[in-house]
Amino acid sequence: MTSATESDAVIEAILRRYHLDDATKLEIASEFGISRFKVARLLEDAKRRGLVRIEITPSAADLDRSERLRRALGLRRAVVVSEATGRDPDAVRRAVGRASARLLTELAGRESVVGISASLALIAMGEEIETLGESTVVQLCGVHTNQVAGVGPVELVRDIAAKSSGRSRVFYAPFVMPTAASAHDLRRDPSVRLTMSAYARLDVAAVSVGSWAPGSSGLHDSLSPEESAELADAGAVAEVCGIVVDRDGEPVTSAATERVLGISFDELRRVPEVIAVVPTSGRAAAIRALAAGTLITSLVTSAELADEILAGGPAQADSR
Repeated sequence: MTSATESDAVIEAILRRYHLDDATKLEIASEFGISRFKVARLLEDAKRRGLVRIEITPSAADLDRSERLRRALGLRRAVVVSEATGRDPDAVRRAVGRASARLLTELAGRESVVGISASLALIAMGEEIETLGESTVVQLCGVHTNQVAGVGPVELVRDIAAKSSGRSRVFYAPFVMPTAASAHDLRRDPSVRLTMSAYARLDVAAVSVGSWAPGSSGLHDSLSPEESAELADAGAVAEVCGIVVDRDGEPVTSAATERVLGISFDELRRVPEVIAVVPTSGRAAAIRALAAGTLITSLVTSAELADEILAGGPAQADSR
């Protein structure tokens, strides 16, 4: 554990881990035995002292791939992180997080209602956000049973809101309830109802996207094999915020989906700007499905996933 006043050697080590090794603030906090908030303060202080010089280069995004992907999916925006980032998953996730933080900050402006789901990529995005002004930040779905402590949707929303002068809207409840009746009852809980009432007022949302397969979708992994298979047989291709859709982006429902706590299909579709933050390859069909159903308006992704999507040809044009 480091002392209350870190030595220059320790600060340099932290700077190298963050800026050169692409370690997250949470990882650094664990390694050095300090809180991630102290890591953030040390990084900001280092910039003020001139210990770090940041240069923005044109290679941060692949402009040609980005435009081809935008046209292929019929989206308003697409940002493809340059191959110069490399193929290391942590580095790619960090780069996608930086790019999505810039896009979300631009779209949200100084005062909006902003929805956030949860994933490692969105945690990376949250770390890169400096401020969303007076925006209200809203949790879009419940907490997964296998969520790592300290980095779930509640903490992510609160961390982002803490960087701004706005408010957070969160609720402590499972992502999937035992029964549809218990999910219905919990939606009537004051804290849950207050958060969910903000869904109709969302201006922009940042979401993760999963394919309907083990290890790719939080909902898929939260259900029994029989329940997941039932949805697959009904045409499930993708999942976003607990919403399951087919290849055309239309909702696929079952008794199991009635147990989910989160934003609904119709509510998400009415959000003016929805950014899909997806660094992981193997999710081309899922992205294409959400684009076809006009559930997303923007995509921030890796070159590898962009190439997988582009190999499939054009999708339905954006009608929002």
